[in-house]
Amino acid sequence: MEDVGQLNFERRTQAAEGYVELGMFLDANAELEEIEPELRTDTQILALRVRIYSALEKWDLMLVVAKELALRDPHNVQWAVSWARATRRAVSIDAARLVLLEAVERIPGAAILHYNSPATNACSGT
Repeated sequence: MEDVGQLNFERRTQAAEGYVELGMFLDANAELEEIEPELRTDTQILALRVRIYSALEKWDLMLVVAKELALRDPHNVQWAVSWARATRRAVSIDAARLVLLEAVERIPGAAILHYNSPATNACSGT
């Protein structure tokens, strides 16, 4: 028989994903808060939090979570872009540019990084 904590994790995660799909981001976040604290750092949970925080424009929170995901999986372009996006909103365009430049060094073949890097240049007037 599966552990009760694991069953709660799966049920809460599924509910949170459903709420995200419905655009009910506060409800999704509330579901994640009901997961046992030691399981909340699971990559699946953090990925959901990035989506939630982005939709709610909670850039400081999104920055922390996206950075953690990018550090865990440095070759996942999605996390680099999310980190840069949150950094642009929470900190500055220049800081976001640095995140993207570092990501380009790690993942040179990811076209989206090259696409987003000029976007930060255009926003800053350079």
